[in-house]
Amino acid sequence: MFRIELKPEAIKQLKKIKRFYAVQILDSIQKHLSVNPDQPSPPRIKILRGRQRSTYRLREGDYRIFYDIERITVYVTAILHKRETLNYYLEEDD
Repeated sequence: MFRIELKPEAIKQLKKIKRFYAVQILDSIQKHLSVNPDQPSPPRIKILRGRQRSTYRLREGDYRIFYDIERITVYVTAILHKRETLNYYLEEDD
């Protein structure tokens, strides 16, 4: 089992999401990232290529959960609505 840790920015983003969706997102994080979070399972888990801040992306409905893995810990770095993901990618080029 992997340990899951939400970074402060991800917690801040999660608090802005309606409670109904936030609960779904947290359930999905627990279900999919506690066991084999590094195994791609299209379309849910994707390995990101290029210069992204996070190495992996988990899809949950209209939301995207970005995360990194270090040993047995999954670090959730961002939780964004799908329409915000382009800006997230563009910000890293600055």
